[in-house]
Amino acid sequence: MIQLLILWAVFLAFQMVKSKYGHCTKEYLLLFLAQTVFCISVTVFFIRAELADLGKLAAEQHGDPEMHEILLGERSGVPAGKSALSNMNAGVFIPAY
Repeated sequence: MIQLLILWAVFLAFQMVKSKYGHCTKEYLLLFLAQTVFCISVTVFFIRAELADLGKLAAEQHGDPEMHEILLGERSGVPAGKSALSNMNAGVFIPAY
């Protein structure tokens, strides 16, 4: 709830600063663009946080490690940046034609 109040306070501050300039000025346009970028960024941040929380709750209900990988994108026992398939293909020889 506090995040929403902070978002509204920042939005109101942008509106107050924008009111000092005419609608067709460079300053107004820059403030409008900054306000838009800020609001979209915060919205994306909150949506991603909510989706991550939902994924964690769903993953906690499943004891299957494959479901953890699907829901959370985590691979148990596989180092970051490596896929499980890269380990399987290490001993496979594919001739070039």
